[in-house]
Amino acid sequence: MTLQELATALEWDVQCVGADLDVAVLGGYCGDLLSHALATAKPGEVWITIQHHANIVAVAQVTGLAGIALAGGVRATDAVVERAREAGVPIFSSADSAFILAAKIHHALRSEAR
Repeated sequence: MTLQELATALEWDVQCVGADLDVAVLGGYCGDLLSHALATAKPGEVWITIQHHANIVAVAQVTGLAGIALAGGVRATDAVVERAREAGVPIFSSADSAFILAAKIHHALRSEAR
């Protein structure tokens, strides 16, 4: 499933398109501790977080994440969106809690794999 397909299926609000929404989503990572995300998140995953400051863009770049999904209705500031645009990192926002968002992503990816 591509990032575009996932974002459309889950009705995410697109804050920043980034470089490529046709990238395959390989899984998800859920967490708010940046150092843990750096150590644990894998390339191709979608990062579910409530962090919305500029450092999330750097973490996404370093780890090769497919994109960032901000949970709980959290939105990135204009400055973060601009930094993400420059870095080619897609950012989305969802009203769903991180728990619900993780479940929806898991279900969508699992359903597509069948």
